[in-house]
Amino acid sequence: MIRYTNASSLFEVYPAGIYSFEIMEVEQGASKKGNPQLKVVTEIIDGPHAGKKFTTWYSLLPQALFRLNMLIEASRVPHNVVGEDEKGNPQIEFDENDLVGLRFTAELTVEKYEGKDQNRIGNETVYADDEPEEEAPPAPKAAAPKAEPARQGGIQRRPRATS
Repeated sequence: MIRYTNASSLFEVYPAGIYSFEIMEVEQGASKKGNPQLKVVTEIIDGPHAGKKFTTWYSLLPQALFRLNMLIEASRVPHNVVGEDEKGNPQIEFDENDLVGLRFTAELTVEKYEGKDQNRIGNETVYADDEPEEEAPPAPKAAAPKAEPARQGGIQRRPRATS
């Protein structure tokens, strides 16, 4: 016996926002056009969509490697600089299997593709899982006690305790 639901869409579009992900699978392959790419299957690890899968394809063409570089930095995957390209940019090498199990945080956007909504990880919004979404302003410090003016020889005395 076979039972299934005839759903109009095979994937769920998640609301735009900040999500934390764990990398579950990584596979090198080729796009429909034959270009090299990296398929990264992640799982959302918090919030109402925890446990849901999300797949992103990272082009390995030179003009698109900035996206992969953001993932490398945010996931903190072990990598090596193995030289420089003709423009002096560092050449990075890593084992894609080392990505599995690592975490990162990213902003998901909702965009139209062929008339349908789909999610996409924002190009500038991937960061390490333990980094804050935005840099918080520094906490106000308690006013330091005023130091006494410098004495002879330029030595500053410690402030006296007040009761």
